[in-house]
Amino acid sequence: SFNPLERSISDVLAGVELLRGFDVTRTGNTPQAQALSSRISSSVAQLVSAQRDDGGWGWTGGTESKSVDVFLSSRAMWALSAARTAGFAVSEGPYRQGKNYLQSAFAASGQGDLERQTILLHAMAVSGCGDFSYANRLYRERLRLSSAGVLHLTLALSAMNHTEMASELIELVRIPTPGNTSDKKNSPWMRDTTELRALFLLALQDVSPDDPKAAATAK
Repeated sequence: SFNPLERSISDVLAGVELLRGFDVTRTGNTPQAQALSSRISSSVAQLVSAQRDDGGWGWTGGTESKSVDVFLSSRAMWALSAARTAGFAVSEGPYRQGKNYLQSAFAASGQGDLERQTILLHAMAVSGCGDFSYANRLYRERLRLSSAGVLHLTLALSAMNHTEMASELIELVRIPTPGNTSDKKNSPWMRDTTELRALFLLALQDVSPDDPKAAATAK
C-alpha cells in the first residue's frame, strides 16, 4: 500500500540526482532548481519528524509506530545522507540516532540474513559509519547473495572507496529485464524489476559509468 514516507524517501533520492544531473546546487536560481530544492527540504523534514525514539522508522511514522522496519529505516538514512551530501540541512541529533540504529540493527541481524545485512551496510556506508570488516565478510559470501544483495553490497563498497571489489561484484549481477522473473533469492519486497534495474544503474554509475550496459538497462 501507499506509504508517504516511501514517497518522501523517493523524492529526496530522485531530487538530489536530478540536481546533480542538471549540474546545479540547492541554491540554484532557476525556478526548476528552487522547486526541486523545496521539495527535497520538505521531504527531509517529514522524514526527520517521523523518526522513532530508537532512531529507526516504522510504516506508520513517528514515535507511535509499534515496530521499526529495517528496510524503510535503511532507505530513510540513505535519503538523509544524500541530502546532507548535497548541502541540505539535516539535524545532527536525528542523524546520529539513525546511524546508531543502523549499527544496532546490523549487530542484531542473524548471520544467515545476508540480504538484510547488505541493505543495512549500504545505509551505514553512505551515512559514514560503514565497517569494512562487515563488507569483507559479506563479499566472501557473494555467491550466496541475491541480486539485490549484490547490488547493495556493491554500493556499500563503492561508498567506502573499495571500487575494485565493487567492480568485481557487479559482474555477478544478471541484468533484470521487464517481464522476466527476478531472482527468487531476493526477499519478496526486493523482487520488483524496476527497483532492481534502478539499483543496477546506480551501481554502474558508481563503479563503471562508461559501461555500455548502462544505456541498455535504462531503456
